Amino acid sequence: HESYMWLAERLARAGCAVALSSCVVPFGPKTCLLSTPFDLGALGSLEAYKRGPSRAGIAAILDELRALAAASDGPLAGRLDLGRLAVGGHSSGGRTALDLASFDEPFGVAAVFSYGASLVNSGMGAFAERGSVLPCDAARPPPLLLLGGSEDGVSAGLSESGDATETLRRTMAEGVAPGSGRAELCILRGANHMAFCEPVDPTCSAVDSDRPLGADGAAVRS
Repeated sequence: HESYMWLAERLARAGCAVALSSCVVPFGPKTCLLSTPFDLGALGSLEAYKRGPSRAGIAAILDELRALAAASDGPLAGRLDLGRLAVGGHSSGGRTALDLASFDEPFGVAAVFSYGASLVNSGMGAFAERGSVLPCDAARPPPLLLLGGSEDGVSAGLSESGDATETLRRTMAEGVAPGSGRAELCILRGANHMAFCEPVDPTCSAVDSDRPLGADGAAVRS
């Protein structure tokens, strides 16, 4: 997604190869996402959900990266190490990343990070009730960096108290702790749901649910 180009460029300067997904994905009758391809049918049961609504989309991206790495020429020929794969995301994409750290997956992900997401369920789909948390049960979960903002209006909407950090704390206590993974929680004071987006997409429905930014956006992203 172009709103994360600033992060991709920063990681590239640090020596990482970064791939961004900007697929337009239908998400219900009136909503689209810029995300990895997403199978809404997988929301119908917990068994299907744990297999991963984005599994086919992630597999397609990795297949393309392998082809670029295996090519005889090109800027990425022989330069990608997919054995050291990290996956990150924001909002619904962050939930996709979190699920890779929560349930068994076939990709060999080595690390996961997310912003503006949690394991508190929104109630969309029949796989879990709104407000519930699915405990992590991956046999060998990758390390997780869970990032969130203290002024995240979308996360606050999923909490009983209206505290935007409640969903993050519940993710750690009810989701991560019952499993065998390692995780770190980082709460950015003053950051809202869209703080990591530069520029912010005004057509994103999350903008209407968000709280005002309580800190300088550039400082948050630094």
